[in-house]
Amino acid sequence: SEPPIPRSSDPLRCDRSSPRSALGAACLLIAAFWWRPIRDMPVNYSKFDHIVDSDDDVPDPKVAQEADRRREVAEQLKARLAGGAERVDGGATDQLRHGSASVDQQDVSSKADLPSHQSDRFAHSEYDASAVARESLKVALGQTQGLKVSGGLLSVVAVEKVEGEAMVAQIKGESRYIFDVSFDLKVAFKWMGANFDAGMQRAEALICVADFASETTLESRDNAPAVSLHWTDAGALDARKRIELEQAVGASAWPPAQGSLMAEVVQVLRRWVCKLPDVLRLGLERERQAGREAPGAEAGDG
Repeated sequence: SEPPIPRSSDPLRCDRSSPRSALGAACLLIAAFWWRPIRDMPVNYSKFDHIVDSDDDVPDPKVAQEADRRREVAEQLKARLAGGAERVDGGATDQLRHGSASVDQQDVSSKADLPSHQSDRFAHSEYDASAVARESLKVALGQTQGLKVSGGLLSVVAVEKVEGEAMVAQIKGESRYIFDVSFDLKVAFKWMGANFDAGMQRAEALICVADFASETTLESRDNAPAVSLHWTDAGALDARKRIELEQAVGASAWPPAQGSLMAEVVQVLRRWVCKLPDVLRLGLERERQAGREAPGAEAGDG
């Protein structure tokens, strides 16, 4: 039998004659040499950047696109404000200037009581009035007067769409009202058929008006909007009656011919532009009142 291996009284002293002890000492030496650099090595987390967690807030591309569009429109409106010194008589801006005269006169008496940031002639502020302007325009266009032509009635039966932007800006103590809108009008022509059995006949079309802005002139071709007519249901019309109706609509020229349906639309637009300052003022007051009556308004003030 092998003689027992003598053990040292010193626990830190290894018997080099034992292969097992030599292997353990080598492992300890290697671990002591490599552990500290590995522990202190910085971890590069950039390789995980492309991984999308389900809990991460991913921005909606449609919301971002809408925000970019509104930002571009706001910049365009600001550019128009900068060049607002030039006015074209008879245009929408001229009508708006006359329509807002009474509003500005009301402000004169109260300017002495305003704080400095509102009475300063060089102060500048903006208010997005797009929603109020679009709603008021939709209501106004729905009241367009119809016409009796070609033995029937030609009228606006629906306001299909109203889009665009509107802004109220205070520049050098003066209110500026800037807008750029587009809208679609559904029109219908109703007439009695040639005999009793035919009954009431109907044809429909769509009038599209784009780029109606504060620079648009209502009495000349300067800065004219884009107006087009598209028939959506004209099966009951013969060629002669269709030509007569297209002339009665008056969408082929700006300003429209007197006595046409578009001439009635222009009258509505003229009244809308004149009333726009009062409409936007009331809309702003309603929004402020709604903000004060909101459940969290009092808590926020406290």
